[in-house]
Parts: sequence; C-alpha cells; structure tokens
Amino acid sequence: MKDMLTHNDWIMHAKATRSLGLRALNQGDAQAAATFFSAARRMEQMAEQEGVLPMEHPRAPITLRR
Repeated sequence: MKDMLTHNDWIMHAKATRSLGLRALNQGDAQAAATFFSAARRMEQMAEQEGVLPMEHPRAPITLRR
C-alpha cells in the first residue's frame, strides 16, 4: 500500500476543504473560511509537486481571487 497521496488525492482533498470554507463563509465565519481556503491552496501546491497543476485536473476547484 502506498503511503503518500497522489495528485488526485490532493485535488480531491483540496476541493472538499474549499467546500468547507464556502460553508463557513456562508455561516458568517470569515476566519474559519480563510483557514480552510489557505489549507486548500496548500493541498493544491502538494498536487503541483506530484506533477499535475490543479487547473489541469478536470474536477479542480475554482480558485477565487479578490
């Protein structure tokens, strides 16, 4: 069994984490949302290290920039 996560694993975790961030934002908890979004960005960076950029993945989360 492989111990390390694949790029697909990182992308799926990032997408789920971003979803938690959106939920927190909708509930008015901006600090928690920022924490979730930051974690999702780190997961996307881990996916990049595994050889696939997040935007190349068909189910990649949409990155919101302000």
